[in-house]
Amino acid sequence: MDIGSVWAIFGSSIGVLGGIIGTYFPVKNAKMAERRFVIKYAISIWLAVILLIGLLLAPIFGYVRIKAKSVIATSMIHGSFNANAGFSILLLKGGDDLIVGVTGMASFIVLLIINYIFLFDHSLRRPLNHGGD
Repeated sequence: MDIGSVWAIFGSSIGVLGGIIGTYFPVKNAKMAERRFVIKYAISIWLAVILLIGLLLAPIFGYVRIKAKSVIATSMIHGSFNANAGFSILLLKGGDDLIVGVTGMASFIVLLIINYIFLFDHSLRRPLNHGGD
């Protein structure tokens, strides 16, 4: 098992714990008849947000990896993205996680615009070199 796998297991478990802690109080405060719905809704939204963030960030991370020819630059962008998540929680007032911050609609709109540029800007495309030089 390499360091990437260990880090993926660690990072996913922290994410799952964050999801559990974030949905604890809504589930606790719901009436017994509503708890099943709240749990299903929270899990569905949480998984959809994580999937959408992953899909929207993958082209950006891939582009940086190819241009920099190193995973270090991609790791730095990943860390910056995670740090930005913390700053948005600390510094932004009002709204909720689905409106503000890196998991909010504003972030999704910016990422969609960047992906749209990547999709239609042919100057960003180059053939991959499979020859080994």
